[in-house]
Amino acid sequence: MHYSGSKEGDMKTLNEIGVYELKDLLIRNWMTHDGMWFYHCLRELGIEQTNRLNKAAIKSPAEIEIKRAKKIHGPVLHSINNAISRAVRLSPQRRRSVVL
Repeated sequence: MHYSGSKEGDMKTLNEIGVYELKDLLIRNWMTHDGMWFYHCLRELGIEQTNRLNKAAIKSPAEIEIKRAKKIHGPVLHSINNAISRAVRLSPQRRRSVVL
């Protein structure tokens, strides 16, 4: 994908970039960062310690990300959350029959 302006070295404005292109750039940059973080931890610390740190890194922002998602998706996530809460309170046998 091409992220520069029409002339060599020119930069596009945010309006010229477009939502899809900006989203794609941000996702790709984050995926590169995430992969490089894991790779360098693995080289320095080994797989066991890297996996432990990776699990902690995944778990720690979860509450914040859930709040952000609820803000955007409100009622849909609220009903899903209620269904999951009901399923968790059920016995393991009844949990299998719950449809979300």
